[in-house]
Amino acid sequence: KAVDQCLYDRGITRVFTITVDNATSNDNGVTHMAKKINNRCNAILNCDHMHIRCATHILNLVANDGLEEYSGCVTKIRDIIRYVTTSSLRMAKFKNGAEKDNIFTKRFLCLDVPIRWNSTYLMLNITEKFEKAFDQIEDDDARYSWEFCEGITKKMS
Repeated sequence: KAVDQCLYDRGITRVFTITVDNATSNDNGVTHMAKKINNRCNAILNCDHMHIRCATHILNLVANDGLEEYSGCVTKIRDIIRYVTTSSLRMAKFKNGAEKDNIFTKRFLCLDVPIRWNSTYLMLNITEKFEKAFDQIEDDDARYSWEFCEGITKKMS
């Protein structure tokens, strides 16, 4: 209703498409908008093709579905990153290990945002670069177990 009012206030009477993600509430919202616009003016194509689903949202759904195959590895890697980054002492040891192994990169360890598949790829990619530093922590800390899922980013590419 707020979008409809905004269009009305600005004198926008012709809308060709509205692009939204795949949420049911968006289906209802676009249906409401189509009725309002059809009632108010001569709508383009009678609003039959107004609802356009967001291509990036669809791509994200497809990528996340593909990541299911690697969910065990991805979960392990998230746990490993949390283990290292939640302690300043472990973080310092990790950074020292990375320097000793001549690992220098612009990016550092970070967790992904599960609803953004590309952030998962970036998390895995950077983790792969620090593999030797993770091995060093395993040697120093008996409570820590590291088993990297080798080549996961290559498999995903």
